[in-house]
Amino acid sequence: MFLIKYNIIKLHGVISLAIIGVFFTYSAWAAGTASGIDISNQATLNYTISGVNQTNINSNTVTFTIDALVDLTVTGTGNQNVTPNGVFQLEFTLTNTGNETYDFTLASEAGIEEFSVSGLTIHVDSNNNGTWDGSSTDLPSTSIDNLVADASTKVWLVGTIPATATDNQSATYHLMASALLADGNSIPAETADVSTTKQYVYADASGPHSNDNARDTQHSSSLSVMTQTANLTIVKSSLVLWDPVNLSTSPVYTPGAIIEYTIQITNGSGSETASAIVVTDVLDANLIMPTSPPAPYSAGNAIQLTAPNLYGGATTILTNASDGDQASLSGQTITITDIALAADQTATIKIVAEIK
Repeated sequence: MFLIKYNIIKLHGVISLAIIGVFFTYSAWAAGTASGIDISNQATLNYTISGVNQTNINSNTVTFTIDALVDLTVTGTGNQNVTPNGVFQLEFTLTNTGNETYDFTLASEAGIEEFSVSGLTIHVDSNNNGTWDGSSTDLPSTSIDNLVADASTKVWLVGTIPATATDNQSATYHLMASALLADGNSIPAETADVSTTKQYVYADASGPHSNDNARDTQHSSSLSVMTQTANLTIVKSSLVLWDPVNLSTSPVYTPGAIIEYTIQITNGSGSETASAIVVTDVLDANLIMPTSPPAPYSAGNAIQLTAPNLYGGATTILTNASDGDQASLSGQTITITDIALAADQTATIKIVAEIK
């Protein structure tokens, strides 16, 4: 009895454990170990009695199967500024952050809109180069097939801003991706754990799309498009400079009177620069260009222009003829060209005419 007790004490004093089985290097994937892999290992006990090594004793083998993580992210690259009647491409990135290959379906939804775009469609990166190459290359589609774990792809929402949109109006759109199995079937429902069976675990976050909730195999993100344009206003007024009766003292609008039209064009604060501005003014049939206008005008020079981008911003008299300056006269139509206005800038056109 004493010997038996001694041996038991000795045995406990020299027990060492070694774990043997399947060893693997931690994957560099953010998604982790691929689903469906069986992980098996067992423990081994080795010991001595009275300094003599004894036969190792192996534990039972424990096996479990890596479950499938269903996770994805949709992120927007950035909002976009577009001119009225312009086409926009809102760029999103879809990443499969799960641990197996999935298919995805795509859907869009309007958020807050200050205007309604036309032709809103979803386009995918058909040639997989990560760059928008136009709608004839990156084709319209609402699905992505076989996106492997940790892979990403680009998706674009494409539409046209209405011509009636005004400066700084905006519209927001949500893009949502929904995961499917690689064969296109629905993701199996989450169930209670069975260690040796591959099951599906939902890990996605919620997003702004109205149908996107946490842990529902979907994710969404939002981007906005804003109209950036000039905010031009044009105001016209008239003033009598001279009439045949009163001359330049309190003149009135009588036949033979010389009148001066003033046209003022202004670009509003915070607006985009408007270039290649053309102003057209059609004179009434009862008006003619005067042969003897008062100073600073003269015969054949009845138009005066002040524009920040022309003549150093100085007020300049232009000819009525179609020549090298910005003014021309054709019949009763006066045209002024080449004006450019940045935000908070104003151009002034003055035209003298004679009442028949």
